[in-house]
Amino acid sequence: LYAWRVFIDKGQLLTDIVPPLIADSWKRSRDLGIDPNYISQSAYLDPDEYQDIKDRNQYIISIAKPILENIYQFLEPSRYVVVLYDPNGYHLVRIGQRADFQRSSQFAIREGLCLAEEAMGTTGFGLAKHHLNPVQIVGCEHYHVMLHYVVGSYAPLLDPLSGSLIGVAGIAGARTLPYPHTLSLAVAAKYSIESNIKLDQRRKVFVIYGKALRITMDSLTDGVFLVDDKGQIFEINTVAKDIFGVRKNEDVRRQHFSQVVNVPDLASLILNALSDENREGREIDVQIGDSLYLASTKFAQ
Repeated sequence: LYAWRVFIDKGQLLTDIVPPLIADSWKRSRDLGIDPNYISQSAYLDPDEYQDIKDRNQYIISIAKPILENIYQFLEPSRYVVVLYDPNGYHLVRIGQRADFQRSSQFAIREGLCLAEEAMGTTGFGLAKHHLNPVQIVGCEHYHVMLHYVVGSYAPLLDPLSGSLIGVAGIAGARTLPYPHTLSLAVAAKYSIESNIKLDQRRKVFVIYGKALRITMDSLTDGVFLVDDKGQIFEINTVAKDIFGVRKNEDVRRQHFSQVVNVPDLASLILNALSDENREGREIDVQIGDSLYLASTKFAQ
């Protein structure tokens, strides 16, 4: 606290006390003209604007909130709050006890407040955003006096594809000394959230690929169906469905081909292809109903 007062009152940095990470942020905060004793009304959003931000961030909220709720179970409920910020420093999720939120509101820390460096000076969110690394911040290391009761650990959330900041996860408590395990939990939350986003992005790409594949296959005049190495149907076009007597709107994907292909010669052709270590395609003539078809097997590369 002494080092903070010296800097606020005299502009002098006690470099033997203040960590470089904090010192640099204090200087940026001072240059920005942040008042360390007063929160400007411009730092708050009105309720409609704040709700709009939450609505626009429903995707990351839906992925992050279950993970943060799980993290919260490993903490002492009476001492910690788990938070998620958007890239601009606004709370998207706050998990904790009602008493924690009531105590925060007494210090003007409420929903709609921007915790970015440009609004509040040195904060855990601001440091995580600026350095794109997990950080821990203690009480009077915050630039604003209203945050001197807060100790927190924060980790930036990065988009798996672009690497850009999409949010910050944090664990904060009203303590005078940090606990190392909260930083580890914040980092664990970071990697869990980013991994889930990556998996979801891959799933969406797979869905788009599947739709494009169906459109392409349905544009063909030949009957085509794809099976995996276990013989399960991966995709089938409308012409093949018509040949095998499958209703157009019936989904036979993930069924074994033998449940759909009721033609012994064709079934044998597929079974032989599945067991062919040389992966060489074959062609045969097959009779299906009153029509004669040329059936062939090909392996995907």
